[in-house]
Amino acid sequence: MRATTICRERPTTRKRRQRPSPTREQRKRKRGSRSPQSAQSASSSSSSSVRSVEDGPEAREGGEEKQRDAPFSEHLLAPRSLRKALGDMPDSFRDFETCDLVPLRDYQVQHHEKIGEGTFGVVYRSVCTTTRRARAGDSAPVLVERRPCAVKSLKSTSDQKRVRVEVRLLRNLAACPQIVRLLDVVGNERTGEVTDLLFEHCPSEAAETLYPRLRSGDARTLMRQLLTGLEYCHSRGVMHRDVKPANLLVDPATMHLRIIDFGLATVYWPTEEYQLAGSVPYKAPELLLGARHYHHAVDVWAAGRVFLHMLYPPGGELLRAPLPHLPELEELLRCAGGGGEADRKRRTRLEQQQRRRQEVTQLQLLARKTGTRCLRELARKCQLVWPLAPAGSKLPVEPVNWHDFLAPTLACSEGATRRERLRTHFKDPALDLLNRMLEVDPGRRISAADALEHAYFRRSKRGS
Repeated sequence: MRATTICRERPTTRKRRQRPSPTREQRKRKRGSRSPQSAQSASSSSSSSVRSVEDGPEAREGGEEKQRDAPFSEHLLAPRSLRKALGDMPDSFRDFETCDLVPLRDYQVQHHEKIGEGTFGVVYRSVCTTTRRARAGDSAPVLVERRPCAVKSLKSTSDQKRVRVEVRLLRNLAACPQIVRLLDVVGNERTGEVTDLLFEHCPSEAAETLYPRLRSGDARTLMRQLLTGLEYCHSRGVMHRDVKPANLLVDPATMHLRIIDFGLATVYWPTEEYQLAGSVPYKAPELLLGARHYHHAVDVWAAGRVFLHMLYPPGGELLRAPLPHLPELEELLRCAGGGGEADRKRRTRLEQQQRRRQEVTQLQLLARKTGTRCLRELARKCQLVWPLAPAGSKLPVEPVNWHDFLAPTLACSEGATRRERLRTHFKDPALDLLNRMLEVDPGRRISAADALEHAYFRRSKRGS
């Protein structure tokens, strides 16, 4: 009966539908889109495959709006072997809803020392006491286990969906010794909310004091472990997306490395759009240019930046863009207190503006080493906006030799010590591996699996 009614209501002759007349606001937007300035930019983009916008946060924001609807670039697809490995993963690897919780009443956590803090949680060195009741009617709990651990206490602003993804990925990667081990997930059984993540406790030393003391053999050992952990992640379709020294725990006594903080990790899907996640100084060029389609090569770039820190710490600082100074944001943070919704929105807008400025500065620092030619070529291949001003730029066009690039770091009181470190660390094959990991083009960047087969890791201890 429903089909008959639909046929009866359909007219036999198709009439041309009349368009409603545009409103005043629509006419204003149409006139603005046809301004001489926009027409000039359209003509310039048709004559050149790489578009340029003015340097600055406003230009960067406009660039992101332009590229959001850009067609997908095949150049940013992951290698076929990694895509095949993702298809072979069992369905349980992608089950981000199931999360087995340990009831709060079974745990007593004693926080001894705060060892870290992130956007969504605070990490403590703790001792966890596990208890249970011998029988259902007993009121007194029975001690089961007491163990040292690191507890990540989640803040109330934590995204529970994001937390469940992190838990599932950590359990998928539990067999790798280079990945921190998740012991338990504590939460509220009634609401299903995760409150604490319990990890194994790993003794570690800060990179600022450890990396300057590393010998050549130590750097090789740590890089082998880092690439082994990343290769294990990538072979299971996982991108970490936040590889940096702060997320690498190194035991100075045993030189055992573990990768931590999978809060930004995700599973790679071809043609999927991703957020521009990660710490700005360790972002790959495709991320700084605003690519929304990317793959595991962003982790290899970040690992290359860590490798540079290990080989020559002052060189790592040369490629680190500082956070720009925004007095308006600092004043807001100082006076916010329990600010309302308007203050929170204003703070978010200012932090995004600060981050965009830092990304442009980071791209400028990177161009001083790689040159602008390869970066512009990457923007052209991936159909991305070139965010640096074309006029008046003093950036080199061609790549700069590492020793010439690092020369300014030698003009200080520690110059002799730094020259000795350059002489012993910056030589083949370490320099060749560094260059292949810091390849601007993600399609030519070495993979974690191939990096482990590099000649740098085949050298004997006697030759280190």
